[in-house]
Amino acid sequence: MFTIPTYEEIKEQILAQIPDELDKREGSLIDTAIGPVCAELCQMYITLQGYYELSFADTAYGEYLERIAGQYGISRNPAEHARYRVLAYDNEGKQTVLEDGLRFSSNGVFLKAEGGFLIAEVSGSEGNLIDPEEILPVSYLDQFGSVKIAEQIAYGKDTEDDESLRERLLFALRQPAYGGNISDYREKGKSLDGVGAVKVAPAANGGGTVTLYLLTPAFLPVEEQTAAQIQEAFSPQGQNGVGIAPIGHMVTVLPANSLSVSVSAAVEYKSGEEESEVNAAIQKEIEGYFLSIRENWEKEEESVVRLSRVESRILDTEGVVDVSSVTLNGSGQNLILDFDTVPILEGFNAV
Repeated sequence: MFTIPTYEEIKEQILAQIPDELDKREGSLIDTAIGPVCAELCQMYITLQGYYELSFADTAYGEYLERIAGQYGISRNPAEHARYRVLAYDNEGKQTVLEDGLRFSSNGVFLKAEGGFLIAEVSGSEGNLIDPEEILPVSYLDQFGSVKIAEQIAYGKDTEDDESLRERLLFALRQPAYGGNISDYREKGKSLDGVGAVKVAPAANGGGTVTLYLLTPAFLPVEEQTAAQIQEAFSPQGQNGVGIAPIGHMVTVLPANSLSVSVSAAVEYKSGEEESEVNAAIQKEIEGYFLSIRENWEKEEESVVRLSRVESRILDTEGVVDVSSVTLNGSGQNLILDFDTVPILEGFNAV
């Protein structure tokens, strides 16, 4: 372990090299002369320790952590833009198509139309903060009626932080992707378009069989069409190794299953708060918790929706004084989900 000598230790070592017949007492010419040198050496040791810490994955940060990760083919995930599938209507209520390049605004977030989608102009989680009930054109549009969010295709993500990058790096080093192991299937599956998470069931139907369950980049079950495309990429012709899967592996690709969860609770509101607005904020908080479960789903053997976490999210909502009688699908117990299942919030009901 790298240790830093103190100022006093450095000074003592230097003085020990000077003959005793010379005056080395405190305040002497020699003592005064070596003082600044000892201080500089002490600072140098501190700097050296900093560089020492930057050379290891568990203590490096910033650019230095990126360079260590880069040696193993791992890079920091960049910020991503939120993307929404929308339905647009004219002033007569007829469905219409948004021209590419049209700009809209919602809750201070600007969005641009592209290929039938609305994409947040700013990357990162800020793009998730739109109000789906109030999406307005930035400039005048002739015969404009309304724009409604049909589905959030991808969540806006901030640039990956150091701890997340460090976790991925250490995981890759401890469980390297190789020859059709779980890490290999997960890594290759997530590299394909339309896939945000992969859960691997090894030997699902006996030796040589593998089942992959998929979520989208928005951490929702993929469409059947996407699953079929990924199936084709992994194992188009059985076990002969034509696709990504190794020879002898029979791969089945399926969308992850989902469980709709209805949350109910007795809520005490702050005086003067609009209950409907607070309830909408509560629902967003719970959706955030469910999203965190789905984001970690591929790493967990089983996912659990915990009453205590839901209650905590409700209490953290602005406008809430207290909460009681929280239930999940009518039950006062945690929900333990199957291996292949993720939770989807059906709605929040204040009782």
